[in-house]
Amino acid sequence: MILAELARIPSVGCEFSGLLLHSGIISTDQLADSSPQRLYSQLKRLHVKTLQRVDLCPTPDQISLWIQQARSLQSSRNRRTQAL
Repeated sequence: MILAELARIPSVGCEFSGLLLHSGIISTDQLADSSPQRLYSQLKRLHVKTLQRVDLCPTPDQISLWIQQARSLQSSRNRRTQAL
């Protein structure tokens, strides 16, 4: 369920939803509230620790896009809730 929610974010998809989950992000709302710089640091540490490779880490620009798209989903969900 959590992976599916994160995978709804177009630029995250199935490719990065597990990575976000392992870094402690468990919802689109939590991702929307994240700091791009802080999340990048977390993901970079995770990549170095588990894969011993920093080159596979998503770029700061990718992470900013994830957060932007999560905020957009959050905003759309809030508008639908208010309409009811």
